Amino acid sequence: MWEGDDMNKYSRRLICVSIAALILVSLLKWSAGWAAAENPWTSVGDPIYTLNPVDAFATDGNSHLYVGDIYMVPYTQSVRVREWDGNSWTIVGNASFDWHVNALAYNSASHILYAGGLFQHIDTANIIAIAQWDGNSWSGVGGGVSQQAPNWPEVLGLALDSHGILYAGGSFDHAGCTTTGCEAAHVAAWNGSSWSGVAGGVNGQYVTAVAVDQSDNLY
Repeated sequence: MWEGDDMNKYSRRLICVSIAALILVSLLKWSAGWAAAENPWTSVGDPIYTLNPVDAFATDGNSHLYVGDIYMVPYTQSVRVREWDGNSWTIVGNASFDWHVNALAYNSASHILYAGGLFQHIDTANIIAIAQWDGNSWSGVGGGVSQQAPNWPEVLGLALDSHGILYAGGSFDHAGCTTTGCEAAHVAAWNGSSWSGVAGGVNGQYVTAVAVDQSDNLY
C-alpha cells in the first residue's frame, strides 16, 4: 500500500480483482434493485463478436460503459475499445489497437478515458502501452512508459485518485522518458502534465493491478 511516503516493501504486490461477467460473447448486468427477481442478470445490448475474453472495463459514473475487446474477422485481429451508451455499442474513435487493451480508467472531471495494454499503435499512430481519448481523438500520454529491450512495455492496471492522479501498474521501468530521472519500477503516476515514479516502485517483473481507496492510498 502506498500512503504518500514509502511503498510497503513487505507487500510488493496486492492484486485486486474486479470480477465482471462474461459468458461466451455476452456482457451481463446485475442491478441490486433486482435482487429478489428470479433472474436479476440482463444482457448489455447485443453480444459482442469477440473470440477472446473482455479484459478491461470502465464507466463514466453515469450510464456509459467502456470495454476493451478483440474483434475477430477472417485472418484479421483488431483490438477495440467500445462504448455502451445505454442503448447501443459504438467503437471509441472508430480506432483499432494492434494488440491487447488490459485496463481502462475514466476521469469524470476531465472526461478523459485512459487505456493501457500491450500495444504499439492505434491505427497508424505510434502510441505505446498507454493512451488517452479526449472525446475527439486518441493520443499518447506524456511520453508513456518504456522498458529496456528486448521486452515491450505493458500496462496491466490503471486507477485514479480523488485528485485525478492516474496510477499505472505493469511491466516497465521508465515513465515519461527513457533517461535518468524517469525511473519508474512497474508503478508510475501521471498528474495530467508529467509522469513520476512512485516511492521507488516495486521489485519483481510486473504489477498486475492497482487500486486507490477513498483516502487516496494506492494498492
